[in-house]
Amino acid sequence: MNKKEIKVLLKMDIYNNEVKPNVIFQDYKCKEALYQLKRKGLPYSFDLNIYRGCSHNCQYCYARKSHKYLNSKDFENEIFVKTNML
Repeated sequence: MNKKEIKVLLKMDIYNNEVKPNVIFQDYKCKEALYQLKRKGLPYSFDLNIYRGCSHNCQYCYARKSHKYLNSKDFENEIFVKTNML
């Protein structure tokens, strides 16, 4: 995957569409692409994410804890792209 494809795929910066210089992209092979959500009260019951991590760095984000399973604490600078889903 080249940088242009990654920019289009992830749309890292919605204001100028450029990838931040300190972001690292790692290939990640996922076991499943579609996840059934356990939370009730949502208008949908499945989730599909093509990557883990996000450069927006929102401190309230519920997805931050997903990085601990990948032995990574750098949620906003290390993006795991699920390449076997594409």
